[in-house]
Amino acid sequence: MNKDKIFDDLSYDVKMAKEAKHIIDQKIVEWNEAYYGSNNEYKTNVMGYENDIATNEDSDNRNKSKMVTKEIAKQIEWQKPNVTEPFLSSTSPLRVQNMKSSSQGKVVEKWLNNQFTANFDRYEFIEELVDVMQREGTVWIQSYWENKVETQVTTHKNVTYEELLQMEHADAELQQDGTYTISVEQEITQYNRPSAQVVRNEHILPDPAARSVKELRFMAVIKHMTIAEISKLEGVKKKDIKDLDAATQSSETTIGGQSRNVTGLEYGLDDSYQPQDRARQKIRIIEYWGYYDIDNNGTVEPILAYWEDGSDKILSVEKNPMPNKEIPFDRCVYSKRPFSLWGNPLAFYILDNQKVKSGITRGILDNMSLSNNGQKFIQNGTLDYVNWKRMRNGNRNIMVNKPDGIQDGSYNQLPSSIFDLYNVMSKESEDLAGIKAGSPAITGNNINKDEAQGQLTMSQQRMVALVRSVSRGLEGMAHKWVTMAEVFLEDRQIMALFSETEMQDINLFHKVGETKITIQVGTQANNNIKINQLNMLMQQAKALGESMPPKIINGIVADMLELFNKYSESVELREYEPKPSPEQQKMQQLEMQKTELEVAKLQAEIQEITRSGQADSMKTQAEAQYKSSKSEEARASTQGKQVDTALKPAQVESELKERETKASEKPKKKG
Repeated sequence: MNKDKIFDDLSYDVKMAKEAKHIIDQKIVEWNEAYYGSNNEYKTNVMGYENDIATNEDSDNRNKSKMVTKEIAKQIEWQKPNVTEPFLSSTSPLRVQNMKSSSQGKVVEKWLNNQFTANFDRYEFIEELVDVMQREGTVWIQSYWENKVETQVTTHKNVTYEELLQMEHADAELQQDGTYTISVEQEITQYNRPSAQVVRNEHILPDPAARSVKELRFMAVIKHMTIAEISKLEGVKKKDIKDLDAATQSSETTIGGQSRNVTGLEYGLDDSYQPQDRARQKIRIIEYWGYYDIDNNGTVEPILAYWEDGSDKILSVEKNPMPNKEIPFDRCVYSKRPFSLWGNPLAFYILDNQKVKSGITRGILDNMSLSNNGQKFIQNGTLDYVNWKRMRNGNRNIMVNKPDGIQDGSYNQLPSSIFDLYNVMSKESEDLAGIKAGSPAITGNNINKDEAQGQLTMSQQRMVALVRSVSRGLEGMAHKWVTMAEVFLEDRQIMALFSETEMQDINLFHKVGETKITIQVGTQANNNIKINQLNMLMQQAKALGESMPPKIINGIVADMLELFNKYSESVELREYEPKPSPEQQKMQQLEMQKTELEVAKLQAEIQEITRSGQADSMKTQAEAQYKSSKSEEARASTQGKQVDTALKPAQVESELKERETKASEKPKKKG
């Protein structure tokens, strides 16, 4: 398809996305100003009073305090450690549940935790993620795969001709002794791993029609890339890079005429800086992830495109290089708004409290500044000239004519209702933030009896909800990491990371994305509740005694070790097979000998029975054969007679007649 047509359609998407998020950008600016306690109407000092600048107001108003209390910043700083600690304190904060294969889930869990804790700067990542989520209400995470390969040249000397034929080399030089000196180029992988980054909200341009991350049809990101980085993009031509020379000036996004980096100037940030060499100069680039009919066949495909922001020409368009072909962005919100990509921050709820407390603080400061504190009031006639000079010079001995003639000025008495209202505002802010002033919101001391039974206070529930929101974003990130590992992870990395036993489940990187991966991270209160529940299970297991399999008890203790961040110890316990003591080994040997004797005796009896049975069987078989032979003889005799009768009937008849004649000729007995 024509690139000009593609650029027109994609640039229109970005234009509409910028217009759609203009209002939320303004709100984010206001929330950030409230976080810093900014007061743009006045240039004030640390106590809230104006510096020496000209104003149109009268002197009375000009000298009044304009101080803004940093209620939002304080509550966020108290709240932040409780949200970040579950992800930073453990060496294995990610838990994977794979319903198809528990062993495969453990291998995936081991790989993810190794990448997250060892090969990834999780401290800066989590700190930025939680801070942006609390201040601005929404934070976006982009997942990607980073790879760095360097070419190393090694020189080999005294190489024979036979060895030369077997080696791959870049250059060979013949020496006088008949050997060769060769140079061998070898590619060495510096790193090959997944990664992620927190994207600034002013740089993110989501689909304006999407109500959730699943409905996104495109996601555009504003990036400041160097010329060297742009030249490495797929499909970018040298001619296109030359056209970018005239647009090397970069500036941050401005909203309503105010730069989001206005506070960054105080910390050494200068976004207008550009190096003098061309390779390091930054260009404002639009990175577009979405779905488009790139082949003009009526079917949309996932694509990735780059172009310079503000130009009329696209740099490159390619099909989505991600293995799962998804848009590689995930989101966390502080307080979710239904059917919206954007959430509300803490400032949305306690900004009014900050304004009330600021007003109370200003009134207190004005009252104190206009009081007569530090002044001395001396009645006429109290001191003569000599004692007046002594007092002015700081002498300790002063003669006073009127004992009550000297009084010290002081601050005006403030009504208690002022402090009551101030405390009410502070208490409400703490309840909304889920923290307790002067101590973390979640500690072992504030876990009461109800919590031991599985219940949490509202402040702890708020912390659990925030941790769960961060976990949802990390869950999507972990899914993308595993999916990318299916394609990009090298075999040697797998061999170096997993043991021989785990290698049996090494097919985790084949279609593992089809299974459900959940990230489970618990706060300290939740962990304590689970530990109490596991203790109850241990008591029940002890009551059952020998009827309880030992492996179940080991599993319960291993779960407790994981809750105490003893992950390696829990793995050893699950794989532990106890060795018997010397006494047990001797008893096992005796039992084995006894069993062998019993088996030998049983085998002898079986053989005897078998021999006796074989003899009886042979006798019975002989008798049966004898009877069978007799029957055969009788049958043969009968058959012979039948044959004779059948063959000689005349002889039989003659013989019978002869017998009858002889019988009739016998002499009769005399009377």
